[in-house]
Amino acid sequence: MSFFRDLWSDLTDKRLLPVVAILIAGLIAVPVVLGRPSDSETPPPAPELASANDVASPGKVTLDPNGAKPEFTQRQSKRRDPFARAKVKVKKAITVGAGVGTALGGAKVDPGTSPGGGTTGTKTTPAEKPKPKTAVRRVSVKFGQDGALKTFANVAKFTPLPSESNPLLVFNGISADGKSATFLVSSDATPSGEGICDPDPENCQTLSLRAGETTIFEVPSGTGGITQYELRVLVVKS
Repeated sequence: MSFFRDLWSDLTDKRLLPVVAILIAGLIAVPVVLGRPSDSETPPPAPELASANDVASPGKVTLDPNGAKPEFTQRQSKRRDPFARAKVKVKKAITVGAGVGTALGGAKVDPGTSPGGGTTGTKTTPAEKPKPKTAVRRVSVKFGQDGALKTFANVAKFTPLPSESNPLLVFNGISADGKSATFLVSSDATPSGEGICDPDPENCQTLSLRAGETTIFEVPSGTGGITQYELRVLVVKS
């Protein structure tokens, strides 16, 4: 008992009794508060699931009936055709065989014999006409960037230059007089130099060059500069 008296006397002298009382009250209150069930605990609201009508399908734009513009517009990129302005007409030669011996289904018919096997009274064999010789047409050119020209020998008609992935020119054949090679010019290329532009130099859709003539083309590059290409016709033979 003397220990508790001394402790009580010491706390009284040092005025620590209020502090001890607060500590004791806190020790009693904490278990009570922690053991009490909370009335305000409510389960968090479940997240709303987006309905099928709230998801916009790709490529579809919903317009506001009040005239408001849609926030998002999905655009589908289209590949531009640099030769869309030039229309290429291909003429197919049709050979019609003349003479009485023209076949029905590919078989020759004797003019003196009817298809059913009877005779018509006249039996003659037409003379075969010699086939005309096909003229050899060929064009050879040099084309490429300045200082790195590449030779294209015996260029076939409708060949893109310098390549299919980068068609700045398309060989369109030999002119009617057989002296010039004609090329379709991309709208991205601006020609200058020798040759004849059709319909005019300001709108050069078709370029005609003779053997020995050279044309320079300026093409915008992706970096904002200009890339130069050179076309030199070496041979035009019809």
